[in-house]
Amino acid sequence: MASDITKTNFDPLKHYTSVRMQQGRVLTDDDWNENERIENEDRQRALVDIIGPFGSPDDGFKINQGMISVFPGEQIDFQIQAGTLYLGGLRLEMDKSERFRAQSDWLLIPDSYGLAPVRADAHAPAAPRFDLVYVEAWQQTVTAVEDHSLLDVALGGADTTTRVRNMRRVKLLEDIPGDSCEEGWEALKRFLRTIDKHELTTDAKLQVEFTTSGMSNDLCSPTALGGYLGAQNQTIRIQLTSPTAFTWGFDNASTLYKAEVLPNNKFKLISTPKDSYRYPKPGKIVEVIPYSAQLPDGEKIAELSG
Repeated sequence: MASDITKTNFDPLKHYTSVRMQQGRVLTDDDWNENERIENEDRQRALVDIIGPFGSPDDGFKINQGMISVFPGEQIDFQIQAGTLYLGGLRLEMDKSERFRAQSDWLLIPDSYGLAPVRADAHAPAAPRFDLVYVEAWQQTVTAVEDHSLLDVALGGADTTTRVRNMRRVKLLEDIPGDSCEEGWEALKRFLRTIDKHELTTDAKLQVEFTTSGMSNDLCSPTALGGYLGAQNQTIRIQLTSPTAFTWGFDNASTLYKAEVLPNNKFKLISTPKDSYRYPKPGKIVEVIPYSAQLPDGEKIAELSG
């Protein structure tokens, strides 16, 4: 989920090591955030250099081969061992053993996915086959709508900062061509297509053009225009919804509500918007996002997208 930020200026290729305050200057959220991103990137790179792309001090996330089962429809399940796994410089933790189909960071796991088609009438594979079990991890923003402990009682219940959480999911790629780790890795790269050096990357590019139409030369009274070139300082989030379509939203599309699903495709807001500006309005697009993970106190985190 996105947070309400003005911009993201961090670029690891510039090799910055810290942020320095200057006297008499106004600080923005990005000044604080970039310092955090620089430190986080440096820490992750150091862990990769010391530990390697992956490693565990206690066999964390190891598959218990004696606890593998196959249900009708080829729904495979198995036990994942508790412990710690370092992956790409991220420390992933599983406090207690979990079942593959009951992961705390994957509340809505699909019935089946991968390269092989699902046979609803099958109780087990008709012939021996090899599957690849792998871990997918990322960092995700958590807001006060998802974790109410982030609300500040002294400020009347308002939110201040967000948190960043390491997310992890154990996934299964079915019916890989071969029994070696090397063959499994090549099959996974073909399946994901955009993976490089154990990391998912994107090839999406955005081209923005500037216009001077309707602009004022008075820097103290800039012309307020609708759209990207307005006088407001905020991030406009653009999200691809298909190869030929996209949606966009002000404030980094960070406005989030908890809602109850009602009959006839209706929703009832459980969390109250902070002001009238953040109320859903007729004619606007909303995104319905399912739950992703459950926190120890029972609260739930939203998926990255819906």
